Amino acid sequence: MLRDCFDPKTSRPNPGFYSEIQAFAHDLKTMDVDWRYIARPFSSEVKTELQAASMGSVDTFIAAIAREGVSAILASYPPPPDYFKISDSAVLKAVPCETLYGCYRQWCGKKGRSDIRSETLLRLAMKDLPQVKVRSARIAGTRLDVYTGLPASDEPKEGKVIKLSQ
Repeated sequence: MLRDCFDPKTSRPNPGFYSEIQAFAHDLKTMDVDWRYIARPFSSEVKTELQAASMGSVDTFIAAIAREGVSAILASYPPPPDYFKISDSAVLKAVPCETLYGCYRQWCGKKGRSDIRSETLLRLAMKDLPQVKVRSARIAGTRLDVYTGLPASDEPKEGKVIKLSQ
């Protein structure tokens, strides 16, 4: 399109090009813009629900961990017996990657999700959470990869009022 706007012999703009630019500038100057309408995207409860429904299982699972905490998710969706078990007190320090993956599979089953992803994809997505790291650790004589820095359910949420008993 721009090639037709320039004279190939002189490499200068054609006279029609200037009139096109002037018309475009005039249209922009006379256009009435409702800044309130374009400043914020339209939002509704249905739109929010549709966006949440279209999220993949890994993203939804990680959002649940960030919202509820890893210990609450592990308690609600314990992994099957063939996955490595850990105590509740150890959850706050480190969670074996395979244990959390077993929890993810249980969560998918109970939520009716059929888009179960591999542990590798879950691990990559978990690393996107702030301060979550994958480290190697020895637990009960077995070397495992573990997540550290996972959000815990007993951490106070920002803006939440906590009442202390006296």
